[in-house]
Amino acid sequence: MKQAWSHMVSGTVSDMVNSDLIQITTLFPDCHLVLNAHDGLTLSFPVTRDPEAVCVAAWAVTERAWEVGGFQLAVPCSWDFLHADGTVTHPQGLKG
Repeated sequence: MKQAWSHMVSGTVSDMVNSDLIQITTLFPDCHLVLNAHDGLTLSFPVTRDPEAVCVAAWAVTERAWEVGGFQLAVPCSWDFLHADGTVTHPQGLKG
């Protein structure tokens, strides 16, 4: 029984990540998927894109309320931006 629940949860998370990826790449056709690992995505955007603007738009996609089994579910995300110069910023407090 435990494995059945685990598969259902894993499948749901996978569907959510795939849906987010489709929506983000629709918003930003110039972005590229670098890595899809378990329940996370690594995307690449051109250096001409403002990281905060990307974050606001992507946040609206990924942190929306999901309906799962008749329940509203909010899934928090974490964000790191690796810039072309090698610096990393963490815009977790940014909301759209």
